[in-house]
Amino acid sequence: MDIPQLAAEVAKFLAPFLPYLIAGTKAAADEAGKQFGKAAWDQAARLAVNGFARACFHFHGVSSATC
Repeated sequence: MDIPQLAAEVAKFLAPFLPYLIAGTKAAADEAGKQFGKAAWDQAARLAVNGFARACFHFHGVSSATC
């Protein structure tokens, strides 16, 4: 069986399932976006706190608690 014929057979087989596959893919992408968004925000917050502490010590010679 050559590639074009195989592709046509696979497309015929998957056609009835496409609405479900598309809906499942969208739901998975939405959930991944939520998880990545939360993880990215948490990491940015940690970096901001660490950066503030370092900058405070660098410029003022004191810890961020007294800055």
